Amino acid sequence: MFVHRDPLRVLASVARLTEVLRRPFTRHVDRPALGHQELERWSSGTELMIRAADEDPFAEPIFHVQYSELVADPLGTVEALYRHFGLTLDPAAASAIARMVEAKPNGGYGTNHAGLDAYRIDSVAARERFAPYLARFGIAREPTPAGVPRPQPSIGSRPVVALARRRSSG
Repeated sequence: MFVHRDPLRVLASVARLTEVLRRPFTRHVDRPALGHQELERWSSGTELMIRAADEDPFAEPIFHVQYSELVADPLGTVEALYRHFGLTLDPAAASAIARMVEAKPNGGYGTNHAGLDAYRIDSVAARERFAPYLARFGIAREPTPAGVPRPQPSIGSRPVVALARRRSSG
């Protein structure tokens, strides 16, 4: 199954997650380098998805889902997935999915506060790189979140702003 979504909508979140996972193992995370790595990784991934969808041995069994459809109708999307593979969703499983969706809207995820600029990802250049992917799978461009606060640069685990204040007050 491939879930398709506008990569620019999630790229900063992926970069932020990568930063959080790396932070315990390093004194410095180079955000621009990390942003470049994630842009490259996601760009390569979209190229692989296009190839897999277009090649005969893979085209038939792949189930393509638009993220917007998954969010709008999670249970219906799971039922369609089962039908695609010739299966029937067990009524108990369908009921459990419905209860989970009701209990945890948005999958239990909160708001993402990461922005592309924090990782020096040029949205215009990135949009061009992902254009073939968006076109191939009919993915609608999503608006990027407005008013997202820019994360403060940091050294180790301390924000640069805090270090500057401490030095000037001493």
